[in-house]
Amino acid sequence: MLISAVVIWEIAIKYRLGRTDRPPFSGGEAIGHFRTAGFGILNVTAAHAAHVEHLPPLHGDPFDRLMLAQAIVEEMQFVTYDRHLSRYGAPVLTWS
Repeated sequence: MLISAVVIWEIAIKYRLGRTDRPPFSGGEAIGHFRTAGFGILNVTAAHAAHVEHLPPLHGDPFDRLMLAQAIVEEMQFVTYDRHLSRYGAPVLTWS
């Protein structure tokens, strides 16, 4: 199982800003938690970044759009709480 480096980026930004929707740990701590849980890190490539231009403007969150592009390019299933991302027709698993 892999976790996107974009998740670490998003956690780091929200943590630094003190956002109420942030997890109770920093981006650096998140890396350790994910590794302890057995996740590898999926780094962002130029192909991932370029694929964002192929996504229709159905969702405005740049973090989610880049992670979805990663899943599409790598032919992986994207797991998210955000049901709006299933509108892209990519393999997305959501829960309530």
